[in-house]
Amino acid sequence: MEAAEAPAIAPDGKPVDPTSDPKAAVDLARRYLRGEGVATDPRKARDLVSPHAEAGHPEAQALMGYFSAQGLGTPKDDLVAIRWFRKAADQGNSAAQFNLGMLLLAGKNAEANLAESLKGISEALNWLEAAANQGNLDAQLRLADLFYFGSDGIEKDRAKALPWARRAAESGNRWAQQLYGNMLEWGEGGLKADRSLALVWYRKAAEQGDAKAQSSLGRILAGSTEPADELEAYVWLRLSAEQKEQTAINYIKEHIEALTDEQINEGNRLYLKKKAELESRNTASDRS
Repeated sequence: MEAAEAPAIAPDGKPVDPTSDPKAAVDLARRYLRGEGVATDPRKARDLVSPHAEAGHPEAQALMGYFSAQGLGTPKDDLVAIRWFRKAADQGNSAAQFNLGMLLLAGKNAEANLAESLKGISEALNWLEAAANQGNLDAQLRLADLFYFGSDGIEKDRAKALPWARRAAESGNRWAQQLYGNMLEWGEGGLKADRSLALVWYRKAAEQGDAKAQSSLGRILAGSTEPADELEAYVWLRLSAEQKEQTAINYIKEHIEALTDEQINEGNRLYLKKKAELESRNTASDRS
């Protein structure tokens, strides 16, 4: 039996008409995509927002682009997706700007010549930067990754990666925190090397379960002469090694050789405590 269509509800609790209210149509369409309170129905979701997109509503246009890009309720068609994303992006919709940039970047290799390919890359970066400047985390992460490692026809440029890595790190993303910590530790992108500040960012990412950050944090602490740091190093290296981070696996073997049996026993106790703490935190985060 088909689930009854759930009415769209305004913030004041009153029902709204998705045929006349574009925001209500977008909200209800997303529920049909996710199956929230209604049966999953991408075609119905698309039909809800289509008239509003044609009328110029940016969120509806962005959603129409998503339908075409993913082949939801309509045949997959990147050119149609680009057309819709561009309409919404021109009106400042950051999700559309990000998706448009990603599609242009993915399609640049299909261009007829080098000049056109470079033009596609340039436009893609412009849209990604527009989205990132509006606080779009996905765009910030993608730019940090593109410029730090160099890919998709974009040359490695750590100085350009730096502001996006830092902004994404400040937003709480653990991958960016680890990357920013790494840049601080080794003085990349024009930064002055600062191991103390790198530790701060490694710790933020490590507390969120990032294996690379846990390994880096453990590696630095292992070089300390303070007994407490040596034990904490053991904890982070073991947590990282448990996630099969190879650098941690290598470091913990060396680190254990420098510890007494008493220190290893205490380190195991602290490790179990920290592991339980992280698992509890992650469980609470998943529920929120």
